[in-house]
Amino acid sequence: MRTLQYWILVFGSFFVSVLLIREIFLIRDLRQAHAQLVECQEKISQAGGYERSWKAIISDFYRVAPNDQALAELLKKNRLGLRPHPSANAGSAPASTPSAAPDSSKPPVAPVPPTTP
Repeated sequence: MRTLQYWILVFGSFFVSVLLIREIFLIRDLRQAHAQLVECQEKISQAGGYERSWKAIISDFYRVAPNDQALAELLKKNRLGLRPHPSANAGSAPASTPSAAPDSSKPPVAPVPPTTP
């Protein structure tokens, strides 16, 4: 009976040790995942400040693209098209045909994503 109790205690302590080591590694992985989440949340919270700048850059691209042949070729080579908001470009033809009618919730000028073959 004593040897059976001894082996039960040895295997039980081994099992508990394995669980403890597994717990340590799981906590480490959880802390790393949490750190990545916090980093992503910080990047996302800063992204709102760049929206106005990106809209200005895109509207500049739209205004310059018809006049600058090199820029127009670069956009065409990368299969990018620009579509204007109706109020942003009153009276002039768009650089590309819009795929959907823009509404007031969309930005003034938005890049058209490239199509994959």
